Amino acid sequence: MAERPSESLPALLGQALRLGAEHLRQTLALAQIETTGNIRAILGLVTLLGMAVLLVIVSFFLVLAAVVKGLSVLVGSEPLAAVIVAGPFLLASLVLLWLGLRRMALDNLEPRRTERQLAADARVVLGTDAPR
Repeated sequence: MAERPSESLPALLGQALRLGAEHLRQTLALAQIETTGNIRAILGLVTLLGMAVLLVIVSFFLVLAAVVKGLSVLVGSEPLAAVIVAGPFLLASLVLLWLGLRRMALDNLEPRRTERQLAADARVVLGTDAPR
């Protein structure tokens, strides 16, 4: 076996600390490079997704305009065709508004439901299960 030169313990500890610090510095630099690359990739994908959503919305409105124009040829009146095309959207929005208002009613809030359930459970446990 080859004989290693003997170094003092403080010299070995100093070299280990220096090499460990260098390794940590390189690891942090690599992590920063990877993180920056990942953030740029994510921002690029979000931008592409946003553009795709925007194009879909614009395309939808262009199709609706084309339907109104085509229907106006059949009906003979562009305002009437616009009302006919807007009718289903108006109906859907009214249904969604009604459902939303029902869900936001005070009777549907969680503490009230819990209170009603506890009262019903108490009636069952006490044997006074009289319907209200």
